[in-house]
Amino acid sequence: GHNRKLFELAIAWILAQPAVTGAIVGIRNAREAEQMLTGSNWIFTEEERAEIEKALTLWES
Repeated sequence: GHNRKLFELAIAWILAQPAVTGAIVGIRNAREAEQMLTGSNWIFTEEERAEIEKALTLWES
């Protein structure tokens, strides 16, 4: 495991897309702000990117 929250993964994935220059995120409390910051600083390895793309492909089919 990566010890990451789904929220962190979602932010990191969106920001990793070449066409995306920023994200507008609704934050309700300090914990969510911290997770958003952590996620926005997460740079995926090639292995992580491949795992996520595989999961998305399975989910979409």
